[in-house]
Amino acid sequence: MILLAAFLGLVSGLWAQPQQRTPEQAATDFSSKLVTDLGISADQKTKVHDIALTRVTKLRELKSKYKSGDSKLTSESKTVRDDFQAKLKSILTADQYTKYEKLKAERKAKGPGANGGKAPAGKSGEKMKADTSKMKDKMPPPSDVDEPGLE
Repeated sequence: MILLAAFLGLVSGLWAQPQQRTPEQAATDFSSKLVTDLGISADQKTKVHDIALTRVTKLRELKSKYKSGDSKLTSESKTVRDDFQAKLKSILTADQYTKYEKLKAERKAKGPGANGGKAPAGKSGEKMKADTSKMKDKMPPPSDVDEPGLE
């Protein structure tokens, strides 16, 4: 009986949906990452946390307000992200912001996914690039609502 209960617990855990982070968790994760990656001060961390929390909250509100692909969602999300970037630049030193931009570019180059941007099994790099370029024309811009990381 205990074995059956353990098995059912394991199976239900595997089938469970991943929990979406709260805006507070996302802001905390982002500001903590900048402590590690950029060596920001405690004062900077507090300020970064506050602007990240505002950004995630606003983006989630927009996502619930508009349908995916709506041009208003795209334009208003861009405004929120641009505002965030301007505030972040004012909080970080010039060297920290330069390093942030470099890390952001590296992250973008890796692409989405858990495999660090590597092509899935059976796909060559060129084939993957071709498939991705076709998809980019059809998809709305990526949203960083759930992940305020190094965009």
